[in-house]
Amino acid sequence: MVLTLLTNTAIKPKRIVIANAKGGCGKTTIATNLAAYLANRNKNTVLLDLDNQASSMLWIKNRARKTPIITGIIPHKNAEHTATRTWQMRLPPGTHFLIIDTPGGLNGFALSDMIYAADLVIVPVLASAIDMDAAEKFISTLKKLTQNVMPKVNIAVIANRTRRGSKSFNLLYQFLTSSGVPYIGTLRDTQNYAKAAQSGLGIHELQTAGVEKDITQWQSIISWLQPMEFAAPQ
Repeated sequence: MVLTLLTNTAIKPKRIVIANAKGGCGKTTIATNLAAYLANRNKNTVLLDLDNQASSMLWIKNRARKTPIITGIIPHKNAEHTATRTWQMRLPPGTHFLIIDTPGGLNGFALSDMIYAADLVIVPVLASAIDMDAAEKFISTLKKLTQNVMPKVNIAVIANRTRRGSKSFNLLYQFLTSSGVPYIGTLRDTQNYAKAAQSGLGIHELQTAGVEKDITQWQSIISWLQPMEFAAPQ
C-alpha cells in the first residue's frame, strides 16, 4: 500500500504514524488524543483512518461543534485501480499535522510504504507477554527499516493501559526501557479514555473527576515531541 499525499499548500505536514503489528494495543486511543491535543494548540490537524473498523472516523463524527475541528479521511483507491493499491489523500490547504491510525497486522511492503515519508512512528504496547513479544519483533523491523532506508524517521514507544505496581507493568517497563528506542510515556488503565472516546473528545478536553492524572501522564509525551517542533508555540 502506497500513500500518495495530494496538497496544494507549500506547508509540508508533519506525519505521525501510530503503528503496531499487534491489534488491540490502543492505536486509535493514541491517534485521537494526539490529534485533539494538536487541534487545541491551533494546529490544522488531519486524522487518516486506515483501520477497517474506522473507529477514528466514528470518534470525529461524535465531536461537538464547539471543539476544534479535526479533518477525518478514509483513503480511496485511485482511478486506475493499480496492483500496488495506491491510496490518495487530498489534504486541506494549510494542514500542519497528519496523524495516521494504522490497522493491525501491518508488515512487509505495506509497513515500509507506510513509514517511508513519516516523521515519527509511535508504537503503543500493552503489558502482556503476547503484546511484548509482538512489539519486540515489530520494533526490530522498524529499526532495520529506519537505519537502512529511512534514517530520518524517529521511533518512540508508549506503555498503554497500564497498572503501576503490578508485575506485568514492571516487566513492560523493563522491556520498553531496553528496547533501544525512546520510551516517551506511560498511560494508565482508566475509563476516562472510554468516556472521552464516546463523546469524540481528547483526554485534554474531558471535564470529569480524576482526569488531571491522565493529562499529567501526557506531559512526558508532549515534552518529547516539542523539541521536534511537533507542538505549536505558545
